[in-house]
Amino acid sequence: MKKSSGPSLKNICSTHWSHYRRLYPNKKKIAIIHEQQVVGWLFIVGNDSYLFNFILYSILILTAGMVLIFIFSFILSSIMYRKILVAMNQITTKINHVIHSKDFTKRLPDNSLKEFQRFSDNVNSLINEIERLNGDLVHENRALAIKAYQDSLTGLDNRAAFINH
Repeated sequence: MKKSSGPSLKNICSTHWSHYRRLYPNKKKIAIIHEQQVVGWLFIVGNDSYLFNFILYSILILTAGMVLIFIFSFILSSIMYRKILVAMNQITTKINHVIHSKDFTKRLPDNSLKEFQRFSDNVNSLINEIERLNGDLVHENRALAIKAYQDSLTGLDNRAAFINH
């Protein structure tokens, strides 16, 4: 009588063989010979379930990694976008104030971003130069106004000064 200690190799091979034909289409049957008699058979069957599990888990891990990278890059880009917008808003507000009010005493504030700090420094130096040139123009206009109403030889008021006053 035959003892059954679990599923036989034949049942395992026939049950699972259809699943494993994709990559390992041929099973091997090798005779086990002892003293020139066949005492058993060795069936070699490929099992590609480990390969498919590896591929499946690799795809899942890569997909999860890509999703995490996407979320991380989205968060970083939105933080940088907000910082850039705040910096640009400060710069444009100050520049518009200087342009419209002609108040050249205003300066751009320091910025935490290096590129915008360099830009702010350059704009501030331009405002300094405009302030200096504007001061020179005001001084020259006052000097010209005084010269327009005085006689250059005597230093006394001329006819235009008497007419305008």
